[in-house]
Amino acid sequence: MTDDELLQILERAAKEELQSLDLSNSQLNSLPSEIGKLTKLQSLDLSNNQLNSLPSEIGELTDLQSLNLGTNQLSSLSSKIANLTSLKSLNLWSNQLSNLPPEIGNLISLQSLNLWSNQLSSLPPEIGNLINLQSLNLRSNQLSSLPPEIVNLTRLQSFNLRSNQLSSLPPEVAKLTRLRSLNLRSNQLSSLPSEIGNLISLESLDLRFNQLISLPPEIGELTSLRLLDVRSNQLSSLPPEIAKLTSLQSLKLGTNQLSNLPPEIVTLIGLLSLDISNNQLSSLPPEIGKLIHLQSIDLSNSLLTTLPPEIVGLRCLLSLDLGKNLLNSLPSEIVTLTTLESLDLRSNQLATLPSQIGKLTNLQSLNLRSNQLRSLPPEIGNLGLLKTIDLRGNPIPIPPEILGPKQFWRAPGDIRTILDFYFRTVNPEETEPLYEVKLLLVGEGGAGKTSLAKKIQDERYPLNPLEASTEGINVIRWDFERPSNKRFRVNIWDFGGQAIYHATHQFFLTRRSAYALVAEHPQRKH
Repeated sequence: MTDDELLQILERAAKEELQSLDLSNSQLNSLPSEIGKLTKLQSLDLSNNQLNSLPSEIGELTDLQSLNLGTNQLSSLSSKIANLTSLKSLNLWSNQLSNLPPEIGNLISLQSLNLWSNQLSSLPPEIGNLINLQSLNLRSNQLSSLPPEIVNLTRLQSFNLRSNQLSSLPPEVAKLTRLRSLNLRSNQLSSLPSEIGNLISLESLDLRFNQLISLPPEIGELTSLRLLDVRSNQLSSLPPEIAKLTSLQSLKLGTNQLSNLPPEIVTLIGLLSLDISNNQLSSLPPEIGKLIHLQSIDLSNSLLTTLPPEIVGLRCLLSLDLGKNLLNSLPSEIVTLTTLESLDLRSNQLATLPSQIGKLTNLQSLNLRSNQLRSLPPEIGNLGLLKTIDLRGNPIPIPPEILGPKQFWRAPGDIRTILDFYFRTVNPEETEPLYEVKLLLVGEGGAGKTSLAKKIQDERYPLNPLEASTEGINVIRWDFERPSNKRFRVNIWDFGGQAIYHATHQFFLTRRSAYALVAEHPQRKH
């Protein structure tokens, strides 16, 4: 947008007394002073530009309630921002702010402040004046501490401190008793203060990617908690008080050092999702079967060889991940979980599947990759809702090009093609013979490959000592009838033997083909 175009827009907006103006993605490098004439403006979007400063006239927009300055190049804020006392939402994410002016404290009507992805190493004490603030996003800055005045933000409900440099949780945070969501992911926390138990309204607590070695008993006071995520820490045990979290719906314990689960977990009857992946569990407590509302459980990357019989109690289970364990057979209890829609058994030691797997009639995804399976039970054909099956990395008689790409992160092959090929192969009555073969003739130039190919095609062909050498590749088709009156076809691939063609041969050498090496006699040709 040119300067003239911008001035025309601002002039029209002032004349029409617009209340909302969107100038996002306009490639603006600066704002003219005329912006101050839009005194009726309530919402201004300047996101995704290249602004590195704001004119002082911005302070004249005293009716402004929403200001979006996200994704610009601001390194500082004008002190005139203090005049925007009607502002309820201020978005400054993805700029280059290294500090906030003290005048930020004048924005007493502010309810949402987004400072995600800046360069803040500290906050001014005046931040405590924002007593109406409900959401504060400080993600991806360089904060190692918070000012004591943060305790004044008593209406705060969402506090995002993800990806900072906090080595301990500031005690002031524990006094924000209206908090519902607290994100402390990717900091340097090695412990939590006992005061964490004061956050009795907390519903979501994200502690991923820290250095926690234990959780305080007071964690049990967070009785409103619905989500607790402590993945990627150094926890070797859980406090028994975790049993008090009876409102918990999602518990994520993956990538820690847990060798067992406390039996008290049985009290978490509202749990819908449980992640215990990538720990050191060699067994599960029988009590796990009492989590009757559980819909998803991730047990991958563990040391499990069996499952407790009580797992049959998980009648609502939709997803079960047992990938990368030590299972050498499918636990019989699994086939009773008839609500399962996704079953992941990748990277175990399974050599067979029981016929009872056909009882999992709601299954839509079955991952059997990287096991030792050589066969499939016919009952797998009963899984009418199955949409994907991954058999790659097994010694099963199905061509790899049918099973799917070598890159395991890519989707496997078409399920109907996979199963149709397998069951037609193992059942002679379903097998349809293919009367065709690929014969490849290889050898040095002048060895007689072309003469041999033509002689095979027509036994009356007269040999010619001066036969022209093949250049590149020549495919000769030879058809003949078998005694059963079935027509048989041989595709004879005659490769040019000159050295210049040798490097290209590798792209045509395939499995399930016949090869003939033609060599010249040392004393005579042909």
